[in-house]
Amino acid sequence: MKSTIKIISLIIAAVITVLVCSKTVKKQGEQRIVLMDECTYPVVYMLSDDLRYNRLYGYASERDYNLLLEGITVIPENRRLKIDIDRYNSDISGVGYEIRSLDGANLYEDSEAIDVVDLGSHVTATLPIKNLLEHGEDYLLVIKLKTSKKESIYYYTRIRYDENAKISYKTSLVREFSDTTLDKTKVRTLNKYMETSDAMDNTDLGYVNIHSDIDMLGYKFFTVNRIDEPAVTVVEVSGTKAVIRLDYKLLAELDGESSIFDVSETFTMDESPRGMYLMGYDRYVTEEYKYMNSVKSTSRIYLGISDVKDVDYKYDKQEYYIAYVVNGELYMYDHHENELNRIFTYDISEGDSVRERHNEHDMKVLDVSEDGNIRFIIYGYMNNSLHEGEVGISVMDYDHEKKTCSEIMFIPYACTYATLEEQLSDIFYADEAGNITVLYQDKLVNIDHETGEYTEVIDHIDDYCVSADKAYMAYTKGDSISVLDIKKKTAKNIEVPEGSLVRIIGYIENDLIYGIGDKADIYNDITRSQIAPLNRLYVLDKELNVIKEYAPSDAYITGGEIIGNRARLTRVKKTDVGFVSIDDDQLLNKNDNSVAVNDAVSTVSSARRLRERILKLSSPVYDARDVSYGYTKHIYFDKGVIDSAWHLSGDTRIYDIRKARMEYLCKPNCKALADEAKAYVYNIADCKDYSSYELSDVLGFVAMGGFVVSRDKNDNEILICGYTKEELTCRNSSGELIKLKYSDIRDDILLVCP
Repeated sequence: MKSTIKIISLIIAAVITVLVCSKTVKKQGEQRIVLMDECTYPVVYMLSDDLRYNRLYGYASERDYNLLLEGITVIPENRRLKIDIDRYNSDISGVGYEIRSLDGANLYEDSEAIDVVDLGSHVTATLPIKNLLEHGEDYLLVIKLKTSKKESIYYYTRIRYDENAKISYKTSLVREFSDTTLDKTKVRTLNKYMETSDAMDNTDLGYVNIHSDIDMLGYKFFTVNRIDEPAVTVVEVSGTKAVIRLDYKLLAELDGESSIFDVSETFTMDESPRGMYLMGYDRYVTEEYKYMNSVKSTSRIYLGISDVKDVDYKYDKQEYYIAYVVNGELYMYDHHENELNRIFTYDISEGDSVRERHNEHDMKVLDVSEDGNIRFIIYGYMNNSLHEGEVGISVMDYDHEKKTCSEIMFIPYACTYATLEEQLSDIFYADEAGNITVLYQDKLVNIDHETGEYTEVIDHIDDYCVSADKAYMAYTKGDSISVLDIKKKTAKNIEVPEGSLVRIIGYIENDLIYGIGDKADIYNDITRSQIAPLNRLYVLDKELNVIKEYAPSDAYITGGEIIGNRARLTRVKKTDVGFVSIDDDQLLNKNDNSVAVNDAVSTVSSARRLRERILKLSSPVYDARDVSYGYTKHIYFDKGVIDSAWHLSGDTRIYDIRKARMEYLCKPNCKALADEAKAYVYNIADCKDYSSYELSDVLGFVAMGGFVVSRDKNDNEILICGYTKEELTCRNSSGELIKLKYSDIRDDILLVCP
């Protein structure tokens, strides 16, 4: 068994050196460095017979009840809902639950689970739900776990009492279909379910649906096999009909090369006397990014097969560095050093990575400096580290010289990832000082990155939209409309006739469309919803000059949707009996042919792999065969706080590079040593004597995140923590990060800390 060493990097105040505390975790697999705390929250599943479904992740605090609606859990006929909890070494001391109305306002039950059984790696329990639920109505179930480290962890799902749902049977039908897609000798038996159409693009494995041809359904030229059990989510169920999603990983092999496919299949199905009637089928495939083999030409970085074609990226001003986000991970290519580094990933586990790979998070690159430093944000559900179970925005800095990431601030939200993602796609601005402008609740706020204090830019927003270049935000408050310059934090009001109603339609690129109407025309439709028709639309440029008007004499506008460079307008006509719907219309801005283009992101096709994403580089790679690959050595959160991240107790055996010796120190002395900013402290419990080896024999440990202790030609102790073909990255006895040639290093080795 090889060991995995967990490292926590802590920088205290302005101290340059890093205190690294480690502990050994025994797992099957290669030795490597775990760069931050792994997850601690248990994962909860619903049980139906032997089926585990609707995997739930825990939240550190209560959420906005209205926003957690994915998945439906069916209450069995006996009203005893069984759950299964993967505990992941957490000591579960209590299992409680609440049943509420979907908006959370009404509490119907607040009870404790019964029949709680600890089975080692997991715990089962039964929720004895009282006879208070209406048949066919949806309610909110909140499961509350108590552990030795956390008083309450919250898990949410919709529930419904439906004795005819037959979840296990329906899942077995879609599972059989899914299994058959993996077998090329049987896949053609699925032709009876498909509605193949010549109009379907059959050149991209990233997305396949019910209209694709059977070869695409069977993964074309790839040989595929499951490497984990599908996670089942019952998205919706009603009588014999259901929408069920399967998420799993495949080992995909083609022409001697292997890849990992992340697969998500959604089935819309109905039961029939013959089994299953397939009403809809959608499959999304994302190939896990193999960044250490992604620079295959002098001008492209290959990102792999995926249905997502857009990539968030940013260059520095000189275009020497490009930072980009792939599959929720951050990377950077350095033209100077011909080096590609993985900057940040949450997937730090080996084997079972259910929690780390919970994908309700993403990243955005805010800025890349001419020194290769990156400011970026991680937003959404936080899988691990100090913010586990929280939803929010973590603002991070990457130091290219030190190869470290540090958190600048964390902004918590009470919403879900989906809501936060929608807000951030509209507005998020970071100035050069690192201060953040963001939507927070129903306010626009500016947050000071040093103090964490925020000031309100706009105290309340009814409705808003943001220009394509993210420079301007139009918003309404009551019957007024204003446009904010997001960078300058200054707003201009748009004058509208007194007593008029006003509504924003949206931006076409950077041209604003808004409309006005008469309050006397407001009416209720057949669903009793209030409709406020507009009689005139205006198109304004950046300077708020009117560049176009739309005022049909015989129609009113009830809604608008921006599609490309045009607005599709829904309309009504006033008659003697009220308003009636008429044909939609469209409104173009002043530049009818304007199209937004992402120049660096593209796709290429090959005969065997078909279509895949690429990132085109602005200048060619010197030699694609000589690209070096690496990753961030240290990631730490909660800047300046050492006690919250300290995992060791009692005495620790350390290596002090300044004194060139090993010794035992108690925890306070370890911290004092780091405070001196003169020592590199490393827990050497698992370090080994490799004095009989040559340097070239042990550099592989550095590639896996370890360290090598050696000497330079002047007999000074050095710690080797990185290397390329030409040089070594080392720390000297002052804790400084230096570059040395191979010829500067003595060939004898003192210690290897893998």
